[in-house]
Amino acid sequence: MEPSDYHQFYQQFDESSLNTGTSVPDIDKDPRFSDYIYLVLLKPSRGMELINQNIPLLEGLAVYFFVQSLQLALNWQGITQTMASASVWLDGSFRGLGAAFAVLGLIISISLLFVNTAVINLTAQLFGGTGNGVSLLAAFSFASLPGLFGGIFNFIGARTDIVFVSTLAAIAVFVWGLILHVIAVEKCHGITTAKAFMVIILPFAVILTLVFFLFVLAATILPGL
Repeated sequence: MEPSDYHQFYQQFDESSLNTGTSVPDIDKDPRFSDYIYLVLLKPSRGMELINQNIPLLEGLAVYFFVQSLQLALNWQGITQTMASASVWLDGSFRGLGAAFAVLGLIISISLLFVNTAVINLTAQLFGGTGNGVSLLAAFSFASLPGLFGGIFNFIGARTDIVFVSTLAAIAVFVWGLILHVIAVEKCHGITTAKAFMVIILPFAVILTLVFFLFVLAATILPGL
């Protein structure tokens, strides 16, 4: 090979090595499943924007189902112990029904996800939101990711008798999840952070207020309670 051929070869090699535009995936145009998880956990604002743009509903529901299933698996021993204790004073009638209750728990959890999304979506629209329920459902599904860490720390705390571990984890997961839900509403409905926070809090405040008044009414009608 002539020296000029070597020079031409290395010149082409250098140009091809610098031209990495086609080899590096564009997250904005073609996000991967792992991109959603990474961004939601570490860059939640960007992650929720990406979810609102692409609406990865099936991936989000898969994440939610996995998180709930993992929490159930980590707490399985406690569930079976509870069922065993109950079966003692129920003459063994409910022994072995732990799996059935676990499946029922998953169904209820998924149903509550849909109900919560519908309520929050309607509330966001009342506050001037312009999003839709499908993108919000996908965002809320990914917002369940902190539950992974909560389940793990709860498992560790239960096995080591260190109560404060599971307690601190529960508080941290609650705050983290609340922040993710607020960001999800903000990005999916295009409203301010303050409005998004009000959208999340308002339905629960209304429910608590109704429960309080019902309790007061019941105590008034039935003083013996």
